[in-house]
Amino acid sequence: MSGMWVWNEDLIVYTTPYKDIRHIVLFQYILFLAGAVLWAPLTLIALQREQKLYSVLLALWLTASGSIGLFVMACGTQDLLMIIAATICMLHHVIFDAIYWWFTWDVGSRGFKKVEHSTLRFI
Repeated sequence: MSGMWVWNEDLIVYTTPYKDIRHIVLFQYILFLAGAVLWAPLTLIALQREQKLYSVLLALWLTASGSIGLFVMACGTQDLLMIIAATICMLHHVIFDAIYWWFTWDVGSRGFKKVEHSTLRFI
């Protein structure tokens, strides 16, 4: 999907009537990647604090909203494979990550071993 947006200059969004909306595709990628980059460190912070942080939810929905935007833009290209790829990506990030994972995520201390700083050994 990314290869089609970034390197395929024959897409409808690069031609005359749609040339002015290329920045929207870039904005959707920025939303998507910003949420994806923020998710892992924010999740680790939440696990350390043993509480669900709303910043993790915000990162999930940044990624989900970016994938929704990419799906909408892909629907305008009339490229069936790109639409299918964008649909799978969008459904995964909205249903499985932003909704299901958030509501089933347990940040309790099960399986998360805290290490005391005084017991760390350096090689």
